[in-house]
Amino acid sequence: MRVIIFCAHADHALGIGMPTLSVHAMAKRYQPPYTITSAIIRLISNISEQLGRLSVQADDNNLRLRRINRIRTIQGSLAIEGNTLSEAQITAILDGKRVMAPPKDIQEARNAIKAYNSSKVGSRLTKNTCCRRIRC
Repeated sequence: MRVIIFCAHADHALGIGMPTLSVHAMAKRYQPPYTITSAIIRLISNISEQLGRLSVQADDNNLRLRRINRIRTIQGSLAIEGNTLSEAQITAILDGKRVMAPPKDIQEARNAIKAYNSSKVGSRLTKNTCCRRIRC
């Protein structure tokens, strides 16, 4: 609760001669309409714990989506250049597994993965930058 007192006085020092208003505020300490109990603290703790769990799950989902997008981006880029590897084969190459495919396609995929990994997040690779990184 705040109490405001208005005071009127003549401001003769400035030579105006008209009364002015001054505002003085006196603040009263705020008392919330509840008391903090151990039950409330326990509930807050439970809510915080659940939020932490949800945050970890969201991070896991984001990592999985990034991996899927990375695989699709690499496969799509290679397909434009005539590479015949599928998303499953690109995934296997990323996981270090053997793939039955033309050696040229596999090497292109490895080079594209290297270029993708060495690029800065959010930056665009120009053709010259990409070719320098994968040594075309």
